[in-house]
Amino acid sequence: MLLKDLAGEQVLAAPEFETEIAGLSADSRTVSDGFLFAALKGATSDGTRFIEDARAAGASAVLVGQDVSAQTLESLGDGFPVIVSDDPRRTLALMAARFHADQPETVVAVTGTSGKTSVAVFARQIFAA
Repeated sequence: MLLKDLAGEQVLAAPEFETEIAGLSADSRTVSDGFLFAALKGATSDGTRFIEDARAAGASAVLVGQDVSAQTLESLGDGFPVIVSDDPRRTLALMAARFHADQPETVVAVTGTSGKTSVAVFARQIFAA
């Protein structure tokens, strides 16, 4: 899928946004050739610290938040696609929904201490019927 199509509401007209994206990841250790790396800030770590690792692993584009430093953006160089979002987690979620278009109409999540397997089996039987 082309980066410009994946970005959705973002207006991307530059030639570098014709880049083909093969996958999405917010973990630089799982990035492969052609992936978009989402450099998200977490509770204990800042994903922008791993942009160079993701690029070395083959990332073709990066998604960052508005609060990314100008120095970080400059280090990426001209011609490398960077999407800057005011809500990068939401942007990544929307990109994932576009990238993985075939999604079930209904999703069921089961949590708790006991009975999860039974509830999951019952739910599967109900949906199968």
